[in-house]
Amino acid sequence: DLHCVCSFSFCRFCSREAHAPLPCALVSRWRSSMIDLEQMTQQEQEALETKRKLQAKMKKDAVETEQWLLLRAKPCPRCLKWIE
Repeated sequence: DLHCVCSFSFCRFCSREAHAPLPCALVSRWRSSMIDLEQMTQQEQEALETKRKLQAKMKKDAVETEQWLLLRAKPCPRCLKWIE
């Protein structure tokens, strides 16, 4: 990062505000996604949040199912299907 006498710090490669240790390409993608998010309507943002919550719940359910299987079931030695 470079530092100006006005106290502004910026990246020597892309001249944007200092973002070390993140690479310029990652910061650029992040900024693009933030712009896309700002341009979304309230309804689109709510739909996206609902989708994220559903995905998080599905992931949690999958983990709980896997834990249940590991504790209470065993795979068949022949076909590998889980059995109680």
